[in-house]
Amino acid sequence: MQAGQDEYIASLLTAQEYAKRHGQVAWLSSKQISIVKLAPIKGTYELVPYQLSDCTRVTYKRDWHLLKLVSGILLVSLILFIFYMLGNYGVASNTTVHVGLLALALGYGVRWTWGSRRHSLLFEMKDGSKLRWKSGVGEFAVKRISVDKVRDFAYARGLLKGAA
Repeated sequence: MQAGQDEYIASLLTAQEYAKRHGQVAWLSSKQISIVKLAPIKGTYELVPYQLSDCTRVTYKRDWHLLKLVSGILLVSLILFIFYMLGNYGVASNTTVHVGLLALALGYGVRWTWGSRRHSLLFEMKDGSKLRWKSGVGEFAVKRISVDKVRDFAYARGLLKGAA
């Protein structure tokens, strides 16, 4: 890369996600951070650039989406309780138990529990503003490459703070 050229680093949002994830970081280059903002015309958005030279700190965290995590744990607990009750107390002879549906619900509960991990990036600017990005639920593995590129770039610039 020549001095003065703007090099693309990573895209954190796809164009399809812009409408749903306004206010978040869309992509990062060596000179600017682009944020998705709602445009004055209803239903549209615009990308607002911020200079990367104004960024003083980048914080990375791995966290959990609490609602999905709790929902998954509750669903798994309920299904395991139902299996326990069926195993210990049985059912009346004319009762039909759809074990496949219970197993399907158990699978959903496990997926919600383990799929609730997400990445979180916080860009702190000189003027005190904070630019945020969080991956969606279930996107932890999908967004890992882009997040790693941003983390490596921020580390090389001496901006990265937080979990490695």
